[in-house]
Formats: sequence, C-alpha cells, structure tokens
Amino acid sequence: MTDISAQTSDGAPSSTSGTTGARRPRSKAGVPRHDLTTVEECVRALWDVARQGATSEEVFARKLIGPEAKASGGAWRTRIASLRTWGVVSSPQSGQIQLTPLGLRLANNVDVRQLANARREAVLSVPSFAQILSDSDGAPLPDITGIAGRFEFGYALSKADAKKAADDFLSSVQLAGFINNAGDVTLSGAEHSRAEETSAADVAESALNPPVMGDTLALESETSETPEIADSDIKEKLANETYAPISRRSESLPLQISVTIDMSDWTPTDVISVLKTLGYGQNND
Repeated sequence: MTDISAQTSDGAPSSTSGTTGARRPRSKAGVPRHDLTTVEECVRALWDVARQGATSEEVFARKLIGPEAKASGGAWRTRIASLRTWGVVSSPQSGQIQLTPLGLRLANNVDVRQLANARREAVLSVPSFAQILSDSDGAPLPDITGIAGRFEFGYALSKADAKKAADDFLSSVQLAGFINNAGDVTLSGAEHSRAEETSAADVAESALNPPVMGDTLALESETSETPEIADSDIKEKLANETYAPISRRSESLPLQISVTIDMSDWTPTDVISVLKTLGYGQNND
C-alpha cells in the first residue's frame, strides 16, 4: 500500500527532523476547503460558461456568485485553490480557468454511472482524503473526533478548520459511495451505490417501456398459483364419465336433434301438418 502520508500534496516526500525522525505536518494545500457537493456546483457553473474551453475567472465568478462578483480576494483565491486540490480545474494562463477531464466528467450529471466513477476519482485525488480512506479500507472510519485529529495534527490546521475538514471529508466519501451498507470503507465503491444505479436504470426502463395489458395478464397468469393435474388423473376422470348414446335416424341424418314445441294453441290441422312434415305420417292431400 502506498504511504500517502509520507508525501505532500504535490507528491514530494515530506521533510523530517534529523534528530527525532518525526514527520512534520504536511502542507495545508492537501486539504480542500469545500466538500464534494460544493465542488459539483462549481464545475457545473464553469461548464455553463466555458464548456470544454477556457474562460476568465471574472466570468466564472459572476456565474457562480452573482453579477457583481469579483474574481479577487482571499475567499476567491481559497475557492480556486480548493478546486485545484480536487483536481477539477486548471489555469491555462493567468486569469483563465477551465475544467480538467475529471471536472468535465463530474459536471455531467446525466450519465449516472460516469458521475459515480468521477466522484470516487475526485475524492481519491485529494491527498488527505485518500490517505484516511486507504488507512481504513475494509474497516469502519474513525469517529468524527478521530478524523478531525488527523487533520489537526497531520496538516497543522486549527481545531475549527480541522472540524470543518472532517465534516467535508465525511460528506464527500458518503456521496462518492465509499461506505458500504455495513459501515466499512470500500475503496472500490460501496455496494449500495451500485444498487442505486441499478434501481435508477430499472425505473427509467419501466418509464420508457410500460407493460401493456397482454403482458400484465401473462405476468399474472405466470405468478398465480394453479393446482397441477396429472395426465393420469385426467384419463381416469374421462374413463369414469358416463355418456348418453347418440341415436341415429338414418345415414343422411347422422345425429338426432330433440326439439320441444308448445302446440297448445295450435289447431289440429296445423299439428297434423307439422307431424307429417317431420315424417310421422303420410300426407293424403
């Protein structure tokens, strides 16, 4: 496992005391001043005004903060430095700013799977965050006090700044899906994150392809509990069945049809005529 704690934010080994060997606090540049949610808001604002190109920090400031905003002052410089620590922006020249490839992927909130991967990559690009996650991989994170202590003594932050850094760290790693359902750190991404992606895909699929009536009936038919009847049972039932014989009058009339006619209101002449027609007598006329 790479010992990230032995490096500064730019990857250079941190200096140590020649007498005690104690490691000096790392650069504060390795600790961003914003969480991942804020970073995503920033990159999407920069995308709106710059897309894949570069723009002035003044234009970015007005989009992000308001029409009267200025790209100057300590707060603005801290914001830009924080975004650089997250690895989502670069400055092609003085006063210019643009999204890095990671920043472009993080700005795209339409591609759910890509966004999930970009979030994990962004968190791991922050040296201090990556170190704490690496130390806790496969186990629960320290409590908030322990995490704040890592920032205070590892990066010489004030207690207030260390507490803010711990809060930003926790919200970021949870959003990026590094904490699984059991509460352990998983550097490959939490199980529930993949489940949520699958659930979202299922919802989208259902919305685009709603079931038709035939499909619904077929599904109900498949899932309903119907008692099974063996072939032998059917044959036995048929064998025990009693059937009335079919009488035949002649070869030209293979089946006999029984018809009941109410003749109570008929005259005798009409009755005799009908009977003769049916073959029960000879017509002497």
